[in-house]
Amino acid sequence: MPPLSTDDRLARSRKQALLAVLVAVIVCLAWWNSSLIKRELAVRHVRRSKEIRVRSLTPVEPVGRTLPEYVTVLKDKVRLDPYSPHQFSFSPDTNSIAYFDLNTLWCQCLPKGPPTKLDEISDQRSLVALHWNSGSNRVFYAVSPITRNSSETAVTFDAHVSSLQERGSKLTAISSEMIKLKSANRNIRLTEDARHVVGTGSQPFVWNVAQEELVVCYFDILVPSATSDRWLGAEIDTGQLLIVDQDFEIVRRIDYFLTHPGRTRLMWSPDERYASVTPTEHVTGVQSVRVDLSTGYAESIAVDYGKRSLAFTGDEGELFYNRSVDQRVRQMVTTIPMRNATPRFGFECTSAYSLLIVPSSGFRHVAVAEGVVEERERYPSNYRWQIVDQTGSAWPLDKKDGLLASYAVLGFANNGQTIVAYGDERIVSIPLEFILER
Repeated sequence: MPPLSTDDRLARSRKQALLAVLVAVIVCLAWWNSSLIKRELAVRHVRRSKEIRVRSLTPVEPVGRTLPEYVTVLKDKVRLDPYSPHQFSFSPDTNSIAYFDLNTLWCQCLPKGPPTKLDEISDQRSLVALHWNSGSNRVFYAVSPITRNSSETAVTFDAHVSSLQERGSKLTAISSEMIKLKSANRNIRLTEDARHVVGTGSQPFVWNVAQEELVVCYFDILVPSATSDRWLGAEIDTGQLLIVDQDFEIVRRIDYFLTHPGRTRLMWSPDERYASVTPTEHVTGVQSVRVDLSTGYAESIAVDYGKRSLAFTGDEGELFYNRSVDQRVRQMVTTIPMRNATPRFGFECTSAYSLLIVPSSGFRHVAVAEGVVEERERYPSNYRWQIVDQTGSAWPLDKKDGLLASYAVLGFANNGQTIVAYGDERIVSIPLEFILER
């Protein structure tokens, strides 16, 4: 083959260069087109996600399953978190329940009363407290603005009060410049005389409603009495237990001192004679004790630190709790009695990696839920609820037909004779006798 001339070589080089440029243009166009497709798919995905989120907030019809005849639907199309203690509250006599359905406050007589609308809150505010004042028909709740930064501890919140006779009204506003509402201190209460708003637990605060200012607080811990307007607290610096009156003046000093008030959970028995002192985290050399407030005598009790189910039953200083067995794998629901009496319940949970306990008044029965929390879940979706009596006998809330399998127990009403539960966007009441007769 004869050698190419200079002109032929130049022409070939031009063709190769043009071909390379053409290939590069085709590759670029293909990449650009794929990017547009991906972008369009992403936009559609975002739009679809927004539609899903919006639709999830709109009322939806219940799943339509037929409930047993003995179950009464109190209200349907209700959206609340059954595991949030701030979204519902039972009256002191347990004959009524107040609850928030999204932004609306409802009240309902039990076991079959119609719902009554009490108040509404703005979409831009979140609920931080809801409780029913003992000995009255007033429902107290507090709301705060929704913040973008979840790590913020200082909030501004408004305190409201509603009664069964009139619509809710704003009681006072507490500014974040005056108080820091920490995540560990979420139990906000209104005193019986409606003169003070109190943040109970560790690092408490007392807010004067009329003067709209903080009251000087000398306590590291402050917990209310279940039967009077008095309070049990621990003095700042000394840690000494104190009983104070409704004006937060010291009535009596107890001959017992807390060593770590900031890491202690304090509880008060209904008869106001006993207190339980349990560490919220492991502290070397610190044990859980039951204190006789009349003498200051402290009795060690075998309760693990951080136990949230610990509670006084109302039978003198008897304590209800769940203890670990088999190296903390399983747990037993039982009591710590007085004077070496026989413990009650004694119900052993088989797979209680996560355990919820809802007691009836007087702890005649308790609702126990066992389940396993999956990764990234706050609460297990496979809770199995059972009703347990004082002998340890248990009855499943749901029959084998699965009609109540998705329902969570909110509490006991009508002096323990009615179970109130939530599921399928319904609040229902269930007579206890129908559960126990199976």
